[in-house]
Amino acid sequence: MAIISNGILGSFSGKVGSVVGGSWRGIQYIRSIPKKIKRVPTEKMLNQQAKFSLVMAFVNPLREFLKENYEDEKIRHMTSANLLTSHILRNAVQGNLPEIKLDYSKIIISKGTVEQIIDLSASQTDSSILLKWASESKYLVPLSEVEVRGVIYNEKKKHFHHLELGTRKTLTGEVPLKLFEKGDKLAMWVYSIDKKTRRISESQFVNEFIV
Repeated sequence: MAIISNGILGSFSGKVGSVVGGSWRGIQYIRSIPKKIKRVPTEKMLNQQAKFSLVMAFVNPLREFLKENYEDEKIRHMTSANLLTSHILRNAVQGNLPEIKLDYSKIIISKGTVEQIIDLSASQTDSSILLKWASESKYLVPLSEVEVRGVIYNEKKKHFHHLELGTRKTLTGEVPLKLFEKGDKLAMWVYSIDKKTRRISESQFVNEFIV
C-alpha cells in the first residue's frame, strides 16, 4: 500500500502495482520494481564463488595484522585486506571445483621497505622447524634492532600463529611443533621489522610443513 502526500497530485511512498515511490535526501522518486529472475548458477559462477570463499577464509583472520604490516601505495584506494584478496585471486588460486587450493608460495602477507632476510632456509625435525639466515655483514643497510618474525597458517584449523623468531644477529630461529597437532598442514612466511622505526620487510614464503 502507498501513502499519498499533498493530495492526489502529490508524491507518494510505497508500492503501487509495478512501481514504488519514496524520498531520498528530500528528493521524491518513482522507480519500477525489478523483475525477479530465477537463474541457475553456471559452472563458472560456482567456481568463482568457491574461490572467493576460500580466499576470504584465509584473509579474514589477517585483517588486523594487515593494517599494520601491509605498506602499499594503493592503500589510499583500497583496504589492505581488499588488496591482499585481489592479489590472491589473481595470482595464487589453483584449480577448479572440486579441487581448488591456494598456492601459498605466491602469497605476500606483508609489504615494506626493510631488506628481506638473506639466505633464508628451513628444515623440519621431529620436534621443531629450524630456520637459518645470513649474518648482518651481508645486508646493504645494517640495522641494529631488526627482529625476524614468523607467520604460520594452519590450513586445517584456518588459524594463524604469529611468532618472534629472534633477530638478524641471532642467525637462527625455531618453531616448536608442540604448538600444533599431528596431521596439521602448515604454511609459513617470515618478515623482518626494524624495532626503532617500526618499518617492515616484504614477507618471504618459507615452505609447507606437515606435523
